[in-house]
Amino acid sequence: MLHAGNTQAEGKEKIVPFINLLLQKFRSAFYPYQRLSLDEMIIGFKGRWAFKRFNISKPKKYHIKIFGLCDSATGYVYNILTYFGTNTSYNPDLDTTSGDAVKIFDTLLSPCVKGHTIYADRFYTTKELCHISIGKTIL
Repeated sequence: MLHAGNTQAEGKEKIVPFINLLLQKFRSAFYPYQRLSLDEMIIGFKGRWAFKRFNISKPKKYHIKIFGLCDSATGYVYNILTYFGTNTSYNPDLDTTSGDAVKIFDTLLSPCVKGHTIYADRFYTTKELCHISIGKTIL
C-alpha cells in the first residue's frame, strides 16, 4: 500500500500530507495568469471514508467535496482545499468567527500575489467577503 505520510495515521492525517505534496508540485510547475476561478469540485467516491458527502442533485451522488482555485485560461489547478467538515484546515491566521465563504476564499488565495481577477459563483459573494477582498487589494 502506498503511504504519503505516517503509516499509523487515521482519517484526515492520511490524506493531508499527500495533498500538500501535490500542491507544492503544482505551484512549482506553473503560476496562474491574471484570471482565476474559485469553485467547489466533487470527486465521485463510494468507498468507506468518514468525510464522504451525499447530494442527490449531483451527477455523482456519493462524493468527496473539494474547493479549488484554477487558472481560467488553462484550467490548471493551483490550489485545493479538501472539505473535512468541522475539521477542515482553513488558514490559521483567520478569525474563527468568519463565515465559510471567507475562510475558503482566504485559504485558497493565500499563495497568490496581488493583481488577479477572481471569478466565483454566488456562494462567495457575501458582504463580509467583499470588504475583506477590497481591504487586501486581491481583486
